[in-house]
Amino acid sequence: MEGAFFPIESNLFKVDKTRKFGTGTMTETWFWEISYASKGTEYYGMAIERNKNERISWTELKEHEYGNEMVNLIKSKMDIY
Repeated sequence: MEGAFFPIESNLFKVDKTRKFGTGTMTETWFWEISYASKGTEYYGMAIERNKNERISWTELKEHEYGNEMVNLIKSKMDIY
């Protein structure tokens, strides 16, 4: 068995999601904790929204702008709500 340690950096991504509610709208605030791990040319990301009990498991990131890739994954996850 082989293993490797990857340094991790973390960020908080705050998202206000507005949706229809009755005859008006309602805004919910989501707080995503995003963690990035990288070593050489390997990049991974994961995110947790603890209040909503949502998670994006560790996934390999392919885009050069890995922050944007994580934001797109989060937006896709939130679109189901």
